[in-house]
Amino acid sequence: IADCKKVSDNRLWSIGRYPYTKDFSNLLSQRLIGLTLAVSGQTAKLIAIDLDNTLWGGILGDDGAAALAIGGDYPGNTFKTFQTTLKRLTERGIALAILSKNDEDLALKTIDRLPNMVLTSQDFVAHRINWLPKADNLKAICAELNLSEKHVLFVDDNPTEREYMRQALPAVKVLDLPQDTAEYTRALINCPWITTLAVTDEDKMRIKAYKSRKKILKDKKLFSDNKNFFKSLESQLFFERLNDGNSQRAHQLINKTNQYNVTTKRYSLTNLNKIEAQGDWVVVIGAQDKFTSRENIGVLIVNWNTTDKQSATIDSYLLSCRFLGRGLETAPIHWLAQIAKNKNYKFVTGQIIETVSNEPARKIFQQTKFKKAQGGKWHLDLSNYMPSIPEWLKITDYISKERV
Repeated sequence: IADCKKVSDNRLWSIGRYPYTKDFSNLLSQRLIGLTLAVSGQTAKLIAIDLDNTLWGGILGDDGAAALAIGGDYPGNTFKTFQTTLKRLTERGIALAILSKNDEDLALKTIDRLPNMVLTSQDFVAHRINWLPKADNLKAICAELNLSEKHVLFVDDNPTEREYMRQALPAVKVLDLPQDTAEYTRALINCPWITTLAVTDEDKMRIKAYKSRKKILKDKKLFSDNKNFFKSLESQLFFERLNDGNSQRAHQLINKTNQYNVTTKRYSLTNLNKIEAQGDWVVVIGAQDKFTSRENIGVLIVNWNTTDKQSATIDSYLLSCRFLGRGLETAPIHWLAQIAKNKNYKFVTGQIIETVSNEPARKIFQQTKFKKAQGGKWHLDLSNYMPSIPEWLKITDYISKERV
C-alpha cells in the first residue's frame, strides 16, 4: 500500500463502481500473482546478478574501484539500499550468484574491500566472472547447484543482456530494472517471482546447503569410485511421521518439488492430515552428512490400502534437488519395502506420472527392482525381495518403531 499514493478514487467509484485506483489495482494484482506463483512452486530460489551499475555505480574495469559509487549520497546510497534488500532476501532462503563480465580476481577483491558494501563474497553461493556469454555461465551455475533454470531470477542493468538471456534461456525469469537506480529496490520488492508464503527452517538453511554441495562436488574429485565417495560423506537418513514440527516443510516440498518427484501430486496441509488420520503414512525424510546439518529433504506418502495386505501403494515420493547425487535416492524405497514385508504385504506398487521436469525421478522404480506394468504403474514382488539399503548409509527410523 505504501507504493500507492491513493488507494480509492471516488470518481472511478461513481463512474463504474471501481473500488480501487489503477495503481493500487496493479499492485494488488502483483501480490496475487506472487502468491499464486509461490503456492505452485514457481518462484525464484536464486538471484543471478550483475555487478557494474547493478550492485554498485560505475564500471570497475574502466573507472577503477576507488571511483565506484556505493553508499554516501545519491546515487551511491541507492545501490547500498539495493544491496541491503538483497541481503534480507538471503535470510528468506533466496540465494545469490554473480554473473559479471569482469576480471574475476579484481571483482572479488573489490566486493570484499570496497567501503560501504553490504554484500561480501561470502553472501554468494556461486559466481561466474569472465567474458563468456552470461547465459552459458548461468547454465553452468545451475548445473553446479543442481537447480532448474526456471527457479532463477536474472538481474542486470543492461537491457541487451536481459534480452539475450530471455532468448537464450527462456525459462529464466528476468527483472527489468528501471533506468533510475533509486527505483531498483522498489522493482525488486514488487517482483512476484520472489514472493514467499512462509519461511521454514530449511529455507534458512538453503544457502548453506548450496555451499555444502559445492564442497561435496569438489571432494568427489578425490575418489575413483562413487561407493567410497558416498561412504566418505557419512550420510544419515531420518524417517518420521508428519507432525507439528515438520508439516510446513512437508507441505512446501510437496507443492514445490518438481525434478525428483514421481507423480507431482499436490496436497494441502488439510489433505496431509487426513491421509495420516485414515491410517496411511506421510513420511518426512530428513538427511545430514559431514558437510550439511540435518534438514528435511523429502516426502514419501504410503497407502496401506488393502485389508488383505496384498499391496502397499506409493502415492508420492519426492526429494529436494539439492540432495541428488549423494546416493540417497533408492534408500527410502528399500526402507519401505522392508517395512511392507515385515507387515506381511505381498507387493509394493508405485506410479510414474511423467512431467516436463521430473526426468531425474523416472528410473527410481527400475533401480529398486520393480517390474513395469501398464499405465505407468510399477510392482515389486516382496516374496523373494531382499531390500538393500547401502551399508554406508545410517538410518534412523522413528516410524516403524511406533507403527509396525
